[in-house]
Amino acid sequence: MNSGSEAQAIPFSIGSFSISGSPSFPALVFDDGAAVPLASVLPLAGKKGIRLTGTDSVHGLLADWDWNFACLSELVRCLAEDDDARGHRGGFMPEEFLKAGKLLTGPRQVFRRSSTDGRVSSLPHVVIGLPADPFFMPEDMRDSRPVFSLGLVIGRMMRNVDETEAMGGIAGYCLATEIASENADETFDRLGIPGTLPLGPLLVPRAFVSDAASLEYQLGLNGPPLERGRLGDLVQGIPALVASLSRRTLLLPGDVLVLGGKSDLMCQPLQDGDIVEAVATGLGRQMINIQCKEG
Repeated sequence: MNSGSEAQAIPFSIGSFSISGSPSFPALVFDDGAAVPLASVLPLAGKKGIRLTGTDSVHGLLADWDWNFACLSELVRCLAEDDDARGHRGGFMPEEFLKAGKLLTGPRQVFRRSSTDGRVSSLPHVVIGLPADPFFMPEDMRDSRPVFSLGLVIGRMMRNVDETEAMGGIAGYCLATEIASENADETFDRLGIPGTLPLGPLLVPRAFVSDAASLEYQLGLNGPPLERGRLGDLVQGIPALVASLSRRTLLLPGDVLVLGGKSDLMCQPLQDGDIVEAVATGLGRQMINIQCKEG
């Protein structure tokens, strides 16, 4: 396989989607909003000698990310430029026709860095939620407010790495919105409830985010923005953070490090029927419908 350098690669993202109630599948998404299920273009990959692994899920691709990213980059180049791709483009469709599913599935480690004191907490993996489905908020979370955050997805096993190696182990970035209860004393308790950390819908490879600090973001509630700005504050100190974390635990592909945003937003607690919207340049959009459980 002749893969180009990261700088020459055509930008793409990956996500997990379904259509018409189908099981979820990984798909490639492009800057113009076009998407194609990975399974639809695997025949082209085989024809061109591109040997991907773990193609049944985003997590499967992450298991050998360095290899798969090079393969995906070559596959995307073939789709854009190769004459052999003409018969393999029928699976393309607008991303809006697909239903976003859980970006990452199965057990994994989730860590969160607090924006207030910089401390890192370990969270249960069940907190990972959906980026476009209702969140059913229990009674004891009725004081909750949304918090814009950023997710880093690990793409390589790391243990005791230094800061110069740390960025190489990050597969990419994704949106993360916390549904955060202000009454809890500990971060673990605050985010221990399933679905309180919607991720995705897109995993944007690190190679295609040349300056994460400059990316613009916005968090809105029922239309008007609550917060807007750039990701500069969130992404500060990532190499040191990853290196430090790798000295304390074994980081594995598919692990998530959440860079927590501001939690002091001046908004009313979330109520039944509220729509939380989070968006950042190139990272996609989340639309979370808050529904309150009775009792």
